[in-house]
Amino acid sequence: MKVKLNFLHICDEVIASIDGKISIIGMFSVINTLKVPANHPKFYIMVNMTADPGKYDQLIEIVSPSGRVVSKIEGKSVIIKEGGVSNFIANFVNTPLPELGRYKIRVSVEGEILSDDEGYFFDVIKKA
Repeated sequence: MKVKLNFLHICDEVIASIDGKISIIGMFSVINTLKVPANHPKFYIMVNMTADPGKYDQLIEIVSPSGRVVSKIEGKSVIIKEGGVSNFIANFVNTPLPELGRYKIRVSVEGEILSDDEGYFFDVIKKA
């Protein structure tokens, strides 16, 4: 199995058209809060990967600054042709944010972690 994570976006909304076009709306890397713990009402993570043909189990985890998984979404992707691309769109609702700091996005396919811990993240900061 050869799988490559092409990109990942954290955003307010993702729209997938019937012809396969993806619209990514409101990309961000910082969440402001008045206090912690807090909950974020809704955001999306859009993952694009290239892989050999097959069916793949995918997992996106949100990891808190202290290393605890605070939310996760599992799904499946199907790649039909050699060098095919798959878009995995995860809708996170009411995500707990127990502390301030950097939250890492961990993407796994078939149990193999594809995202490095430093490359994909969002920061939760206290709003002044």
